[in-house]
Amino acid sequence: MSQLEQDPNVDGAVLTILAAALSEYRAAFAEISDEVNHGRAVTPQQLERAMAATLQLENAQTLFELDARDRLDAQQVTPPRSVH
Repeated sequence: MSQLEQDPNVDGAVLTILAAALSEYRAAFAEISDEVNHGRAVTPQQLERAMAATLQLENAQTLFELDARDRLDAQQVTPPRSVH
């Protein structure tokens, strides 16, 4: 995330959403990994959390990509058309 944090073109709100989604994703899968490593069954609630975290991360990534595309489009200046 350090590269994203240093990028002045990334909106702070978008970065916050992406970081929160990534944090939840990692936490959900760490919990499942811990259960498996200890020989315990994964609960339906844990699987549901992991699936929700995955969707949240995918949505945040899409938001990030759209924001980047909007910023790129805003930087490109279209020369005025001349009327003949």
